[in-house]
Amino acid sequence: MTINTTPDVWTRLVESGLANAVRIAALRAEFEQLPAGENAAATEVANGDAVTEWLARTNRISDYQREVLQAGLSGPFLIDQYLIHAIVDEGPAAGTFRARHVASGYPVRLLFFGGASREDAERWHA
Repeated sequence: MTINTTPDVWTRLVESGLANAVRIAALRAEFEQLPAGENAAATEVANGDAVTEWLARTNRISDYQREVLQAGLSGPFLIDQYLIHAIVDEGPAAGTFRARHVASGYPVRLLFFGGASREDAERWHA
């Protein structure tokens, strides 16, 4: 189990590319102004998960991004020109990622190939 401190969460948000330092400062100030019941748990240094819960609840990050940040990781969420929002777990699209093309805003699905299939040039020319 990863213990997330509030400073760790703010740092991972910058590392992830989900927000820059200026945006983090604004979010942090907004979070600290919440009524005690909404942010009291996060004022304790050891409870950064309250920050990620608030960010997801207010649609600043997706549930998938929240889960990744709570696992102690900083992504990756930004792959080239695509911002990943979710992973598809079931159905015909299982294993793909829901994302958005940053410049156009269009929703896309991404599928990443690894291992031998990535190196198989014949497969890509078929």
